[in-house]
Amino acid sequence: MSEKPNFSNLEKLKVKSSATALYTFHDIEGEPTLRVRPAHEVNNAYMNAVLKRGKKMLRTIRRGKMSTAVLKENRETDYGLFPRYIVEDWTVAPNDAQGNPVGFSRENCEAFLRAIPVDMFNDLRDFCGDIDNFREDDDVLDANDREELGKN
Repeated sequence: MSEKPNFSNLEKLKVKSSATALYTFHDIEGEPTLRVRPAHEVNNAYMNAVLKRGKKMLRTIRRGKMSTAVLKENRETDYGLFPRYIVEDWTVAPNDAQGNPVGFSRENCEAFLRAIPVDMFNDLRDFCGDIDNFREDDDVLDANDREELGKN
């Protein structure tokens, strides 16, 4: 009987459930910066909420009812989920209409996300959905490794 191979060397590639990254809105005055968690399966609470929503979305797709209204509904759901499961705080606060920094709360975060242009919110969603943005040490992956991971 042969011994099972030891692949512990690959542990360094795994993203921890506690991983965070900073996301800066460079096109917004003051460059607000959010500390975010992955919108990925390492974030169990977020994924459970998405999977609940996903059942409804899957039924809609199967019925051939996919439309821009469904995409807007999906974004609408994320406006609520991101402050709850993805955005932990902001390290550089956004400013209100009078130019005053706004303190972080889930309610203030949701108001901010709803106020920014849709494309900027979609960019944030894309960033949080890319697990490579949350790896502890980018140096552990060389270009070939990144290319192989990108194929999965």
